[in-house]
Amino acid sequence: METRNLAATIDSKSITVSGEVYVSRSNMTASLVRKVPQGIVSTTLALDIETSQGQGGGLQVFTWVPVGYDEAASKGQFNQVSIHFDREPLATVDVQEAA
Repeated sequence: METRNLAATIDSKSITVSGEVYVSRSNMTASLVRKVPQGIVSTTLALDIETSQGQGGGLQVFTWVPVGYDEAASKGQFNQVSIHFDREPLATVDVQEAA
């Protein structure tokens, strides 16, 4: 699984994570969900990539699909986001504070 353009921003009300995931079929979608369990570092938000295939076979076309995640949070609550797929870490993103 590949990712690109990952970004994480936190403000006084929420944390927002966005990016893209590379999928192998035209009818596949991907989403970011909160990883369970979270892990031992309380300032790192751990997210899993979940993929699903829609109706029909879809074409074998490799393409980038957008992913996003929003959660209530306060400034300073998280300083990193770790992205996982199939129990393996893929990427770590530093959280930027919104102006």
